[in-house]
Amino acid sequence: MEKIKKITALFLSLALLLALLPSTAWATEAEELPEETAVTEDAAEETDEAQETAPESSVSVETEDDAASQTEEADEETLAESIYSALFGTATIAETSSGSCGENLTWELDDSGTLTISGTGAMEEWEYYSESGSPWYDCSSDIKSVVIEEGVTNISSGAFEDCYNLISVTIANSVTSIGEQAFLYCESLTSITIGNSVTSIGGYAFCCCTSLSSVTIPASVTSIGEGAFDSCDFLEMVYYGGTQSDWSAISIGSYNDYLTQAIIYFADGTTGGGKVCGDNLTWSLDDDGTLTISGTGAMWDFSYDSVEDYYDEETDETYYTLETDIPWYGRYFTSVVIEDG
Repeated sequence: MEKIKKITALFLSLALLLALLPSTAWATEAEELPEETAVTEDAAEETDEAQETAPESSVSVETEDDAASQTEEADEETLAESIYSALFGTATIAETSSGSCGENLTWELDDSGTLTISGTGAMEEWEYYSESGSPWYDCSSDIKSVVIEEGVTNISSGAFEDCYNLISVTIANSVTSIGEQAFLYCESLTSITIGNSVTSIGGYAFCCCTSLSSVTIPASVTSIGEGAFDSCDFLEMVYYGGTQSDWSAISIGSYNDYLTQAIIYFADGTTGGGKVCGDNLTWSLDDDGTLTISGTGAMWDFSYDSVEDYYDEETDETYYTLETDIPWYGRYFTSVVIEDG
């Protein structure tokens, strides 16, 4: 965004400069060409003698034309700066890489792409998923790692959305909540460890983190919002700090199948979750679009219901959402194989 502003300002400055220059300026060189004069041999001899008698160290003498040219260049530069300042203000000339993000919090983005949040207290809430969001939104593509230091108490909604190149996140144990869409579309993030004091993970917090393969969730978490891990296609492992009964007590919103169907490793060494569809049945979906049911025994009975989503006054139509616990609902597949057993 800053680069676009600079380029725009440059073109505007040039356009205004061209408009301000008198039309005769372009013909100056042609008009001021001196007439041809005859140089006599005597004049040439006088010139040679003057050069012979001149001292070896030459002194640069500024002519009136040179002075006028420098003055004109200075005026043009001053005019360009004035125009830029009037359009965008002097503060936008240099890209911002640090600032405030809460009453007692600051942020800084270094040359290596590490964004550090420091201080104490809560992070400010912004209008997320827009260019008026977090103060580092304009340089989100430059962020490769995020370090939230001890003392910060929350991660605000949409704080790190669209950080496509983010690969590492460090969350201090002082953080107690992660806001909605906090890490939405962080497509390069492969794993994350959530701080031990976090109690709530907001809706769609890690939605569309398409490279995320593992997540560590502390036993302190009591709620995981709707779609918090939606579209995390490669999420395979969840490391949970509590027991299986603790996990069952968590309020997990809908559209979190990628989370609940991952292999869950509990603190006591047991495992759970996984792609199960019966007491002794599992299911898998390969890259070719084949859904396979394996194991022995009966498949569970699944439920589904159409729930009113919203009413469109313009079209006079009511839209519904299907709520179901069918584990492969919403996945794309072209064939089904039910094996013996």
